Amino acid sequence: MGRVGWFGVVVLLVGGVVVGCAEGREGVGRVVDTSVFGFAEGDYVMFGSPAENAEAWDVVVSGVVGGFAEGRTHLTAGGAPVHKVVVRVGVVERLKGDAKYGADGNVYVEVWGGTEADASRFARAVPVGTPVVVFSTDVPAVEADLGEGDGHPPGTPLLTGIHPQTLFFEGVPAATPKAAPTVLPAQDTLASFGPAWTGIHTLTDLLTAIRPALN
Repeated sequence: MGRVGWFGVVVLLVGGVVVGCAEGREGVGRVVDTSVFGFAEGDYVMFGSPAENAEAWDVVVSGVVGGFAEGRTHLTAGGAPVHKVVVRVGVVERLKGDAKYGADGNVYVEVWGGTEADASRFARAVPVGTPVVVFSTDVPAVEADLGEGDGHPPGTPLLTGIHPQTLFFEGVPAATPKAAPTVLPAQDTLASFGPAWTGIHTLTDLLTAIRPALN
């Protein structure tokens, strides 16, 4: 595998609010555009509460976005290429999962990149330092992997971010840039996940809701 090229946009000042290098909640004032995330159509098993979601996955990590890199490319059954992008997340706390996840200080999460392998689109949409909570497991094998790059360092696990309930960011919604920061799933909305999710307004709320399920 060749060198991993990471893309990241660091926003130092937005509307007079300093949002410098984040080690946790310093990044919540960033504008986040989750419309950049695509997903595969399918019959996903959805979890009706944050606690059920935490119980269902092998890895749960809180952290901050560290950048994006072009990932794998594979072919669909019809022969069309599908590009992936990898999100690098700097680990603040590993709540669930083996020590190999985040052993180098990061976890690497694969998401759909769309028709073009352009990690810079994601870097503009979700700035470096944006707080995030990851619920995930190792990516499944892809039979028609074209092997054009993995998007993560050799020997590090690659996690899946395809399911709608794997990535939760905290920031200002791009559609309402004057609104207060809130929790933004990479796909869909909290309300679409069920009533138990609607009381989650910050990632602190989310972590509080899942901790009892992880003890």
